[in-house]
Amino acid sequence: MLGVLAVLAAVLGVASAGKICDPAYECKYFFDAGTDLWKWDFSDSCNEGEEFLYEVPNRADNLAYHMQLCGIADHKCAPGSPYTTGTVLQTYDAEGGSACQVLGQGAPIFSAWPMDANNIPTGLNITFRGAPPIVGETTCDFNPVTEAYDYRHSVFQLKCDYSVPMMVVDTIVEGPTCFYNIYGRSKHACPETCNNM
Repeated sequence: MLGVLAVLAAVLGVASAGKICDPAYECKYFFDAGTDLWKWDFSDSCNEGEEFLYEVPNRADNLAYHMQLCGIADHKCAPGSPYTTGTVLQTYDAEGGSACQVLGQGAPIFSAWPMDANNIPTGLNITFRGAPPIVGETTCDFNPVTEAYDYRHSVFQLKCDYSVPMMVVDTIVEGPTCFYNIYGRSKHACPETCNNM
């Protein structure tokens, strides 16, 4: 079900010391536009204690998202959960206590937009694949090709905004089911040309 979860902007991030980037990958992306080579670098967004938190306003269930673009979010799901860590987590109040879902894991999958060799990119999409569904869970759509229920996914759709030092989330939309679109702005979504580097 397509549902707009928030319309208000939320400023994310708190300065801190110590890096917690995932050492398995560089949090950088290069896009060859034919005439120019563009670079994005998010590696300074993963400071310890600098988890991005987005609390959805006016929700009785205290729906919130915990995010880290280049590593693991500080928030952890309960030890009894099959999946406790990830790059994007969703928490909310449920019957019997707090609920937690891992919406994204692993290295980011980057793509520039627009994907047009004749124009300077104005933003960046960053996709994370979620944790596999818990055995018996039927929340996400059934995929007849894989004969299994789909994973959750999350994608940051970030516009270039030099006035935003880290990241601002404007809205989060779930649609289709189990696919979370996180719309925001960041100076890190502004490409640098590599032609003169």
